[in-house]
Amino acid sequence: MKTRLLFLVLGLYSVVSYAQAPQAIKYQAVVRNDVGDFIQDQTVSLRISIHQGSAGGTIVYQETFSVMTNEFGLATIEIGNGTPVTGTFPDISWASDDYFIETELDPDGGSTYTSMGTSQFLSVAYALHAGSSGDSRWDTSGNNIYYNDGKVGIGLTSPEGDFHVAKNTLGHEGLFGTNIGTFPQGSSVSIGNDSDDAVLYLGQSPTNKGYIAWDHNSTPEDGYLSIGGYGGTGNLILQELGGNVGIGTTNPYGKLSILGNIDHEFPTVTVGNALSAWGGTNSSMYEITNTSDNGGGLMAGMISSSTGEYSYGLYGYNNGSGYGVYGINWLHYNQGYLGSNNYGAYGEHGSSDNWGFIGGNNHGVYGEHGSSENWGYLGSFYYGVYGKHVATQNYGYLGGSSYGVYGAHNSGNYAVLGSTTCGLYATNYTTNPGDYAIIGYSWNDAGIGYGVEESLGSVMGEEDGGNSYTFGVAGYSYGGYERCGATFGSIFDGFNWGCLAYQNSGNTEYGGYFTTYTTGIGKDSDVQINNGIGAWGDLFGADIHGKIYGTYTEGNNFALFSNGDNYTNGLDVHLQKDKNGENEVLYTHVSTDATIQTSGYATLNNGESDIAFDKTFADAVSSTAPIIVTVTPVGNSNGVYLSEVSSAGFKIVENNGGKSNVSVNYIAIGKRAGYENPQLPEELINVDFTEKLAIGLHNDGDTESNGEGLYYENGKLYVGTHPSALPDPNRSAREVSSFESQMKPERQKPEDRKYEMKRPEISKLNKTLRLGQAEDNREESEEIRGMVRKVGKAVPKKTSSEKNIPDYKTYHGGLEKK
Repeated sequence: MKTRLLFLVLGLYSVVSYAQAPQAIKYQAVVRNDVGDFIQDQTVSLRISIHQGSAGGTIVYQETFSVMTNEFGLATIEIGNGTPVTGTFPDISWASDDYFIETELDPDGGSTYTSMGTSQFLSVAYALHAGSSGDSRWDTSGNNIYYNDGKVGIGLTSPEGDFHVAKNTLGHEGLFGTNIGTFPQGSSVSIGNDSDDAVLYLGQSPTNKGYIAWDHNSTPEDGYLSIGGYGGTGNLILQELGGNVGIGTTNPYGKLSILGNIDHEFPTVTVGNALSAWGGTNSSMYEITNTSDNGGGLMAGMISSSTGEYSYGLYGYNNGSGYGVYGINWLHYNQGYLGSNNYGAYGEHGSSDNWGFIGGNNHGVYGEHGSSENWGYLGSFYYGVYGKHVATQNYGYLGGSSYGVYGAHNSGNYAVLGSTTCGLYATNYTTNPGDYAIIGYSWNDAGIGYGVEESLGSVMGEEDGGNSYTFGVAGYSYGGYERCGATFGSIFDGFNWGCLAYQNSGNTEYGGYFTTYTTGIGKDSDVQINNGIGAWGDLFGADIHGKIYGTYTEGNNFALFSNGDNYTNGLDVHLQKDKNGENEVLYTHVSTDATIQTSGYATLNNGESDIAFDKTFADAVSSTAPIIVTVTPVGNSNGVYLSEVSSAGFKIVENNGGKSNVSVNYIAIGKRAGYENPQLPEELINVDFTEKLAIGLHNDGDTESNGEGLYYENGKLYVGTHPSALPDPNRSAREVSSFESQMKPERQKPEDRKYEMKRPEISKLNKTLRLGQAEDNREESEEIRGMVRKVGKAVPKKTSSEKNIPDYKTYHGGLEKK
């Protein structure tokens, strides 16, 4: 097998030292077979020969090696440390001539060598010459090397110090430990350590020194540079003799300029301030400027959620008559301050001239809009909140002596919340369609039921008292005009609506009026889905009384449908128009049984005829009760008799064997199937039924007498109030549950009520409310009229063209800006 040798590395074993250079050359070769594959993990034999003068010159040294290749076919040896064959390696005079190296290989590990080639030694091996040089000034002491005679210079022949390195090109002047890189420009000294800290000490004794140290970390980006005095007890002085210090910047413009964030951790056990500044200058002690489009100039705060009530995120104070904190936007000249002689806080918007303050002498909060002069305040002697629109003179307030809330419009409309006479009162003086004293809008999601805590809507009224003549929502109308009412409800388009206490276009008054269509008496061609009114009840579905007429119903398909038995104690009258268009009176046939009848005619055939009932009668007549049939011949005959009768029909035969063909008429009457023995509700057929209804179904419009009520139980109708609806006899009238005592107001006794409002008193109440408002506003109005704002300028902060903070004084409950 042919083999070939690939030279990989040829170099010195270690750094040359004049006193004692290592007498070996590290040598590596890659061994391949004739097809180029590595000879892996195999023992091979190498023979190294060193020729003097030329490739074929005298062999001054020869040695052999037995070496194992690795998985890549690499064989590593040290020339000079093999098994010598000829010569001595340290005796080679490398400086006297040129030398060539020949490599021979036996891939089978034997002694049959094949030459792989010869090449010249270049400058690498000549470092060994230092080991035999006689011109050495270095001495040794054990494993130490030293130099006592003269100075040492590197890069120059005349060193100016005991050790002088001269270099003005890119690279290190000094390198200690690990090479950690060079500075991109000029010369540098590198102290590196990739496994521990790298430290440079400066000082005068082991305990009195400073240091510059790189704190090592197994994650390099978590390491850091530290500068300080040894033990952290010595001072660290920067630029002692003058000059500026920059951190993160190459252009410091102050004694200390920092580019980037500052993280200052103040120990919790230290008493004092994290940052203190003292001085008597007229300039600002500190100026913080942010040139970014977004961000802040200064932020301070307490990060802990358990801070006490006397902690401050930002605190400013002034022992004189100036301001604790002042702020201004120079671009728009918006300004404000905290803690002045007159106010807790003042703010002004420069371009609009809007201004206001918090914590004044007469008001907790005051604010005014510059161009409109609209103003308002919170927390005065008269009102909790007051506001006025100057142009329209609309105004309102919260927390007056007479009302909780009052609001007035220059049109005369006003409303009151929380007065001595009502919770809410509103008056509408305008005449525009769509105007109401009170308007409620709702854009809610769907509710979950009809209960007070389940439904959603625009207006809700809840009456918790439950006393007589009390209502959750009440609507009153003076009436006197057509198409008006007291309480109105409608889908938004106004097509489907209902009204309580309504007066129609014919001046007829209704207790309740409801409609779901607005043209004619019906829309036969359209889809019909709406109902005028619906009523559901557990005793009566509807209770309708008319002094003259009871109920009028009308419908195209039917006027009245009863899903159940009908009872009446009067006539059942039908009106039938005659040929002249006049009504004829017809009465419904009555019977002591629930009967059904049919009639017809037939013709005898040779004195006989089988007659079948019509299908409707046959299906509806009882098959268990006799059917009465009456037959009358029409014409001369011997007479007829019934020979057979069933629920399907009957058969008639002429008397005496007659064979005539006369016509006959018949009437058949039978009991209705399923109603042979009807069981009627006992209370309905009793004579006192209508008397009970008259007593129990009381007209509460009659306030001189009271209804006694009705209830149905165990198949009987009773007059009176069911015990379950009566108050608990074991509980006092004013006793309520713990929940009710928290959620509902205590009911007022009749004798405790001041008065009950009647219709004639409403106009009087209007006048009372307006007079009361005027009286309540009298003194406050004087204060308002005296509240004058004058725009002024003061001493500038930086230039004479800038505004300054205005000062204020108070008088007669008003404010004047000077």
